Amino acid sequence: MNPLEQIVRQSQNLAPCRVVGIDLGTTNCTVAQVELPVAADADPESACTCLSIEQETQSGSFALRLVPSVLAIGRGPGEIRN
Repeated sequence: MNPLEQIVRQSQNLAPCRVVGIDLGTTNCTVAQVELPVAADADPESACTCLSIEQETQSGSFALRLVPSVLAIGRGPGEIRN
């Protein structure tokens, strides 16, 4: 049984909910979601979707599904160390 078939079978008795997973990588990250219960005839390509994450940059706002893994440590309120 493939993973999607397992999710479909195991989610049938669950109350509707959203499950979110985060892939926190060392270089890039992505966030995915699946709405439960999953329909028995669900398309594997659309059962789980990656979310676009909106980011503010010096060039303006943009949204991507794959985003850089960044950690900034400030010295104080409003100060970011490079």
